[in-house]
Amino acid sequence: MNYAPTRQGGRREYQKSGFHKRKRRINRRGLDGIDARTVEGRDALRWRDNEIRDLGGADNVSTAKAGLVDVATGERYLWRSGWAFIMQEQGGSKINKRKKAFYPIVKDVLDIGEKLARHLKDIGLERQAKTISLEQYVAEKYGNRADGESGAE
Repeated sequence: MNYAPTRQGGRREYQKSGFHKRKRRINRRGLDGIDARTVEGRDALRWRDNEIRDLGGADNVSTAKAGLVDVATGERYLWRSGWAFIMQEQGGSKINKRKKAFYPIVKDVLDIGEKLARHLKDIGLERQAKTISLEQYVAEKYGNRADGESGAE
């Protein structure tokens, strides 16, 4: 009996983006899962600080809204790192020619982008003014002046 020879091929090619590893780490550890050694990680943490400041400061942000900002920060980190991987593919196509479809990483990054947009809509896109008391304003504006000094010069 002659058997047909089996086709022995090499390993199947795949793309190693690190996207799912980062996603697992953020799901397990939250913001601590963001690698601050990378450009995307530093950018995400800086973005979080700016977002909290735009919402009126840490004192004016509710716990629920701070949680939404943390979730949005993780999603933004994944979104930026995913797009960085996709854009750095030099000469590589984003389309699988055999299946005539995008590689799964493109779909994953687009899904994360949609989630990020929904969370940003929930947080609110408008900037909130920081509320301060009259005493704080006077202290910031005029400093600590002696009682005998007047404001006019």
